[in-house]
Amino acid sequence: MNAPIVTEPDRTKFLGGSDAAAVIGLSPWATPVELWMQKTGRAPREVPTKARQRMFDRGHKLEPFIRDMVIDKLNDQGLYVELIACNERYVDPEHAFMSCEIDFELRLTGVAVIGDKEVAFDGEHINADAKSVSGFARKKWGMEDT
Repeated sequence: MNAPIVTEPDRTKFLGGSDAAAVIGLSPWATPVELWMQKTGRAPREVPTKARQRMFDRGHKLEPFIRDMVIDKLNDQGLYVELIACNERYVDPEHAFMSCEIDFELRLTGVAVIGDKEVAFDGEHINADAKSVSGFARKKWGMEDT
């Protein structure tokens, strides 16, 4: 049996989660105007260099490993963790130009200490984004366990 062909969606047709920072003016990579120019075809389409494409590919390959590490850590903290979905794409029913793909979704039950606070979960559906960063960028993500 042949595996299905997975194609990337045309990102000019929607505002995804990765566009949110640019929309509100917080992205280090694009201003709101630059994003608008990209989405409307007024700016040339950026073709990633081989090195940047390898970085993107490596991040996607690491997602299952990161997901498993997160689940293990949550279990170690005493939480019951159910994996609900991976890489699901959602489109707003009223505004089809808004879309997101969630790396993985969990249902959490139990009590865990996060940072210095005790947090109770009662079957809550949690959306998660798997990120890997270089040692140079690690400091921007905050202290471990926060």
